[in-house]
Amino acid sequence: MTKGSCLCGAVTYELTQFEGSIIFCHFHFCQKANGTAFSANAMIPRDNFHLLTDEDNLVAYESSPGKTRYFCATCFNPIWHEKADQPELITLRLGSLDQVDDTNFDNIERKHTNLESQPAWLGD
Repeated sequence: MTKGSCLCGAVTYELTQFEGSIIFCHFHFCQKANGTAFSANAMIPRDNFHLLTDEDNLVAYESSPGKTRYFCATCFNPIWHEKADQPELITLRLGSLDQVDDTNFDNIERKHTNLESQPAWLGD
């Protein structure tokens, strides 16, 4: 089982299976949303994601039409976002993972996107 949480632990979740692709997005908006050079995300089937804590611990923010981001209501740590046009998927913030099962990450596709937005301070 794969488990994760926010920074303060008020929001916890588990994944019944880690499947999907891993995306490192360098788009300027993703830099702002994560406070770093790029976001590290996994596209997870919604059926594999299970929130273990009460939804009252979450804050939702529609950052653009049809895209809703979910944060811990206490520490404001971003956990996932979802898109209205992809209701079967969530985009999970990989930094929120605490415990990863025996997933073979060698077999999971990884890709970097929006490299033209990479900040100069990141370097090569």
